[in-house]
Amino acid sequence: MSDLRVLHIVQTPLDFVGGPATYVRELSKHLSMRAVKTEIISPKPMKFNDEIKSLSNDYGVELHYVDFSIFAPLLRVPWFFSAKAHKLISRIVKDYDVVNIHVESTFLQLLMNTFNSLKVISTIHGIYPYEDVEVLKHEPLNFYRLFRLMFVSPQHYITIREHITKGGIVIAVAGFLAEIIRHMFKVSEEKICVIPNSVDTDLFKNIREDLALAVVNEVLTKKGFNRTLDDKDNVILFVSRLDPRKGLHLLLRGLAKMQSKSWMLLVVGIGSHSYERYLKDLSFKLGLIEKVLLTGNVPYSKLPYFYSIAQVYVLPSMFEGLPATILEAMACGTPVIATKVGGIPEVISNGYNGLLLDSLSEDEISRAVEQLLMDSSFRKRLSQRALRTIQEKFSWKISVEKYIKLLSRLI
Repeated sequence: MSDLRVLHIVQTPLDFVGGPATYVRELSKHLSMRAVKTEIISPKPMKFNDEIKSLSNDYGVELHYVDFSIFAPLLRVPWFFSAKAHKLISRIVKDYDVVNIHVESTFLQLLMNTFNSLKVISTIHGIYPYEDVEVLKHEPLNFYRLFRLMFVSPQHYITIREHITKGGIVIAVAGFLAEIIRHMFKVSEEKICVIPNSVDTDLFKNIREDLALAVVNEVLTKKGFNRTLDDKDNVILFVSRLDPRKGLHLLLRGLAKMQSKSWMLLVVGIGSHSYERYLKDLSFKLGLIEKVLLTGNVPYSKLPYFYSIAQVYVLPSMFEGLPATILEAMACGTPVIATKVGGIPEVISNGYNGLLLDSLSEDEISRAVEQLLMDSSFRKRLSQRALRTIQEKFSWKISVEKYIKLLSRLI
């Protein structure tokens, strides 16, 4: 397929942690390895990290950037990204065989028929009207959520509808998303497929504890932490953007209820200043300020070291599509505790290859974490089965084959 050219359009900067940015980076890398010419349009990243440089230098993926430096807060609004990127998209899109839209990032282009003569795929990472309503079941309505419901979510809905109406193909990153799309938009079976979030099993794998610990401590020291870790620490890990819907505040409250205090919580990721300040205040109020390290972002290539030193990975989300971080943790042999929401039950079977939380109860979180910290043989069984699950179903080596078959069918 060396003559085929695929253009990905994503409204999330490629240096963003998790979600669509990781999906696009990894898919583009693996397509390039299969001789598919791959290019990306995205917002200009805040930081040109090693993963972005590697896309160009090592895999030959051409990157096109839209500068949003002074408009970053509006990046989540589909019409704004679409309007700002319109000139670039219109200029280069004719050079491609397939356009793959991510996060409903081409609101204007679909309305203006910019892709008329092209094969168009829309990869759905979440159904935002559905997601926003689900989150309201757990969190009170505020100005931000009201703004999303009234102005942002309808644009996502209209963009998906326009894409489907014009005969485009839909990829869902989880089976439950595919079912919602089928029912919400009356999509026929041949127009939708599931290519799940996946993980690079060459990068994400278990690393010897002493080596992993040395690398993690080096990262912590460079970030100015006085506290380093040793092999006696029971490390609990959380990797995600710091957003209330990811449930980190619930995890903190759950950990505060544990009888055992011989643990450390590593939090990898960034979020709004207000939520980070709230988390720090909450840690202080709960008496956990010495037990919680908020590391900010760490290089993607260093994440396997963080997973490898952790006894438990916890993601108590209110809603998810299919989070890449649980796949990364499982690939590294880290037992996972996650909420039974979205596509997570498609990966984790409770008590077999991880633990599923039925609710967002602080007591349930506390019991699940304590159970895994106290039972090393149970952790080992979960770890072995989790690794097998990833190798059989959620490796990029498998998912890129599904994508190439889809391209072959389209062309």
